[in-house]
Amino acid sequence: MKRRPYVYELPWYIVIGAPGASKEMAAVIHALESSLGSRLAIHHWLSPIELGRIVGERTAVLVPHIVSDYTLSQDLLKVYQCLALGCRVICPRLLWPNSVDATFGMLIDRGVDLDLVLADWLDSGAPTPDWRRRFAEQHSWTARGETITAALGT
Repeated sequence: MKRRPYVYELPWYIVIGAPGASKEMAAVIHALESSLGSRLAIHHWLSPIELGRIVGERTAVLVPHIVSDYTLSQDLLKVYQCLALGCRVICPRLLWPNSVDATFGMLIDRGVDLDLVLADWLDSGAPTPDWRRRFAEQHSWTARGETITAALGT
């Protein structure tokens, strides 16, 4: 697939980063291409720098993981990364990291109707630069190391 530039002039668009090669994802992409046309951008890889370039006031990132024993055992580092970049996150409630304030998370439960809640949530405001800076400092690798060191009593 041809890579599109990171400049979007439409009022809204959907960007899919690192979609993988499953048949299920290919079907989703095909359906979105049919209905969205040029409002859909597919990037086989989207680095944090590239994501940071396209973040806007209404940007949200979807965590598409299925709740399972495996995903419940993980700490979703992408949530931390996205929030530090200013992206709000849509995520299954059960997978949201316990140490992260959910102010800028839309925590989804089974059966939620996104058509009813998504636009209002996107209009509720994005993380400010000051909030992002504090968040990144609180959840940095240095801060994590200090927490582990304190827990070990060393």
